[in-house]
Amino acid sequence: MHITVGQTAESLLTAIDRKKGELDTRRPLTEGELERLTEEFTIEYTYNSNAIEGNTLTLRETDMVLRGLTIDRKPLKDHMEAVGHKEAFDLVRDLVKGQVPLSESIIKQIHYLVLADKREDRGVYRRVPVRIMGAKHEPVQPYLIQPAMERLLEDYRNSTDHMIPRLARFHIEFEGIHPFIEGNVTLRHQQKAA
Repeated sequence: MHITVGQTAESLLTAIDRKKGELDTRRPLTEGELERLTEEFTIEYTYNSNAIEGNTLTLRETDMVLRGLTIDRKPLKDHMEAVGHKEAFDLVRDLVKGQVPLSESIIKQIHYLVLADKREDRGVYRRVPVRIMGAKHEPVQPYLIQPAMERLLEDYRNSTDHMIPRLARFHIEFEGIHPFIEGNVTLRHQQKAA
């Protein structure tokens, strides 16, 4: 899809809906087509998501790891991140197929799978203040995470917006809360000590 400068959000959403309609007319895809597209997307999505967090696997190495191979001279944590990310993605696909509503429990299950290499932090809200490296925004204090997440989910459920801005808003607010400990944050007391 080509986006022009000055294109309004409304016209962009209309174009997305039109493209989605076109895609729907080509369904159902054959089992082979669906499998190939899913595999390709999963590998690229896993690679890109993990690379953002500092994972050193290349796209090709990510593909190999997801096929059960190990890569010489690459950290075990990078392998675990790739596998955990794929498992989380597979869970999300199953939840979507089952039309399971988004909840705190599901978010924690997804995080549990994604954070495969840090057992003590998997699927639990952080208990310490953090800073996002390179950002001016400071995430909410640990004691405010639970109510902030409850409000976020309630706002999401009650929204009547088009799905794309609804999900974008959810993502931005979720990142603002930053409820979990993970790669691109530092503990605030460590930051001050440096």
